[in-house]
Amino acid sequence: MRSTKMNNAERYNRFENSSKAAGILIATLLLTQVLFTSHAFAASESTEPQSATTSTSEVTQRDGKYYLYQNGKSLNATGYDDLEIEQHDNFPDLAEARLGSQYGLLNAKTGKVVLPFVYQSVETGTLDTIGLIQVRKDDRISFVQSDGRPAKSPSYDAIGEFDESGQVLAERDGKLFMLTFSNGQLRGEDAAPRYLPSIVLPPGLRERATNPNGPLNGTYVASPYPNLKTAWDAWRKGQLLEPAQPAVVVKGDIAYVSLGILVGPQLPAMPNTLRACQSEHGLMLRDTSQARGCASTAKPLFRFQRQADGSLRCTNCDSGMPDKWLRLPAATQSLVGIGIGIARPVNDTGALVRAVIPGAPAQLAGVKPGDRITSIDGQSTAEMSLEQITALIRGQPATTVKLGIERETKQLELSVERKAIVVEAD
Repeated sequence: MRSTKMNNAERYNRFENSSKAAGILIATLLLTQVLFTSHAFAASESTEPQSATTSTSEVTQRDGKYYLYQNGKSLNATGYDDLEIEQHDNFPDLAEARLGSQYGLLNAKTGKVVLPFVYQSVETGTLDTIGLIQVRKDDRISFVQSDGRPAKSPSYDAIGEFDESGQVLAERDGKLFMLTFSNGQLRGEDAAPRYLPSIVLPPGLRERATNPNGPLNGTYVASPYPNLKTAWDAWRKGQLLEPAQPAVVVKGDIAYVSLGILVGPQLPAMPNTLRACQSEHGLMLRDTSQARGCASTAKPLFRFQRQADGSLRCTNCDSGMPDKWLRLPAATQSLVGIGIGIARPVNDTGALVRAVIPGAPAQLAGVKPGDRITSIDGQSTAEMSLEQITALIRGQPATTVKLGIERETKQLELSVERKAIVVEAD
């Protein structure tokens, strides 16, 4: 177990001074805030008995094997090649164990097998985030409950890091999805956005710009990763520490940054919010101890030169960072639609309205969160995929789409005019 989780520990150490979260972005009709977090794991080995922090059980090594002991008595006759007790506030103490190349799970209090030894990996750290255990078998990732029963969710080829709200980016059969878990259940599987800049600070904690205007305002992503699929592939190859684009969001005299997610030379510790001095010619970023805007004369931490194509080139960046940063075109943050966020609930039909953008056409027409879209222009959504539903709702501006709505016990039909929906990245 130590070997399977060491990468997470090393990864987390790179962010020990950061509260990790992702920025806000609109994808198709959906405005999604995604928070990616890692669960650090540190392990130790000893030839002497080891006890968990508060558990009455302990792990003892004997003749090169590991055993669970309680009050001096062995709880298991089988010796394991690796054994770690994991404690969780709302779940029983569990012991992650390995036999050869197979992993399983024991009840740390009794030594009974909770999960059989048939898995390539077992991750109990996800219990604290989503109330489920993540397991890998036959190169597919799925989830089980704390008692070992399978969870009602599909399996996936790869899954990123869970955020604190239970959301995660995942891949299945070559397609990317944004999954939402809550209280031990998969609540929704949404189509992933095309762009997903990772800003390492929740929007509510960001410093606001005093003067929000400027010629370089916008979202910039590192040029090797122009879309989420490319960034995801780079993450799977070990080129990124997060399955999202390294990003710089510039707004007036403030810039939000997430440059430390690149793999490579150790990057300097960076604040997530920097003072920005921008002009037609370029951008300078300084520490927040400096004066706002361009009043400071201190040497900037980063200097970007504006290029003819609207991109930024860092002229004094660390060697671990890309030189060129592409400005996301307005089209990536402005899409024709009605301004709703939808999900396809697992084992359900139709589309559930999860969010309605204030002031958008959907809100003006009376669409509310919690509504279920049962038809679009007379076509039933019962057998449609989320992508098909999204495609039908979107269309040309100034055209109308008719939605069949189920709201509690009522059946409604609402006509909504399509318009360009613009949402700021930060």
